Parts: sequence; structure tokens; C-alpha cells
Amino acid sequence: RAGRLPNGVALEDPPDFRALGLRPGDRADLGPEGIRLPSVGLAIDLSGARPWNPGLASLRGRADPARLGPFGDLGVASGFGPRAEDRWRGWQAIDALRCALGAGDLAAMLGAAGALIGRGPGLTPSGDDLLVGFSATLTATGLPFARPFARGVAERAWGATTDVAWAYLDHAARGEYAENVQAVLQALLMGSEGDLAIAVGRALAWGATSGADALTGIALGVGWSDQASLEAVA
Repeated sequence: RAGRLPNGVALEDPPDFRALGLRPGDRADLGPEGIRLPSVGLAIDLSGARPWNPGLASLRGRADPARLGPFGDLGVASGFGPRAEDRWRGWQAIDALRCALGAGDLAAMLGAAGALIGRGPGLTPSGDDLLVGFSATLTATGLPFARPFARGVAERAWGATTDVAWAYLDHAARGEYAENVQAVLQALLMGSEGDLAIAVGRALAWGATSGADALTGIALGVGWSDQASLEAVA
């Protein structure tokens, strides 16, 4: 359900890795045609896998924030939850990031992003997932400071969040994003309302809150001005 991911392998019928004894932090030996997991004696043959390029090209379109409006009634909670219940103080940092984006102030944007790194629940904290969606939007819309922003975030995230979250931010610094994130942006900038509904639905099914958090970042990146609607989408 996560779709294809940068530095990931999509399996049609994955085994129960925990039942096999695999644990986070176990060694994985990566080769050109497979992955070996010596702790459990497992080898994954990738010789017949179909490669995928996670690079996101600039779509040079201008997103209309109103197009995300129909999804505001989904009521899917992000990891930060409603503003009034946000014990992570994530919405405070989101407000700062939105103001910095409106001013076109890269330094202020990075400062606000720093307050989101590693913040929130999950294997990939909500703040990191949000920043991935946000930076993907900057890239897709062709903003000149998109790549410097993503690089700056990855630099700040090193050692400040989980390994998995940092990997996503590191790939974002190279312009590489998850398939579900790309699909939402493609539909938002160039697709029909039906395409957008399908893409958003798939994104929301990603992880416990990862899809909702990334979608919040996308909404923020397109310049959403209605705080109540943004929280509803999140």
C-alpha cells in the first residue's frame, strides 16, 4: 500500500518478516541483484525486479489550493492531530513554515523545518513526512529554492530523527520521492478531479499517518491559506 519508494523494494506478497525473526537494526547486505539478511538466513532475489526511477521532474504547473478542498471532509488525523490537542507543537512550526514560504525566506523556512524534524509519532515522525511532501511540492512547481531547501533539511535531520525518516529526507535532497507523493502532485497539477481523488485516497492509506502527514505538507506547499481546511485534510 505504500507504493514504490526511493531505496525501497515493493513486494506483491511479502512474508511476515517479524515471524522470520528479522528485527529493526539487523544487518542487510545489498548487492546488484539481491539483498541478504544474514541474521535470519534470508536472501531476496532482485534479478527479475522491475527498476523504477524515483526522480521527480518539475511539472512547472501552478497548483490551485482549492482543488484539495473536497478532501477536507475526510477527517483523517495526522500524527499531530487537531491544533487544540497538539502535544507535539507541530502546528506552531507549520505556521512558521507557511509564513516563511509566503515571504520567500529560505533561511526562515529552514529554521521552521528544523523544528519539525523528528517531531511527532511513528517510525517516520509526522514532521519528517510533512517535510517530504512539502519539499516535493516545491520541486514539482519549479520553485528555485526547492533543492537548496531539501538539502538543508537533510543536513539538519542527520542524527536528529529516525534512520528511515532521514533516508526519505536524504532522497528528497536528491529530488527523489515516493510514488504516492508523486501521483498526488501529478494529479493536482495536471490531472482530473477523478485522478486527484484516486491519488489522495492511495496516499492516505500509506502507513498509520504517513500519507496524511505528507498530504498536509503538499497542501502547505501549494500555499493553502485556510488553516481550518488544512487541519481537516491532515
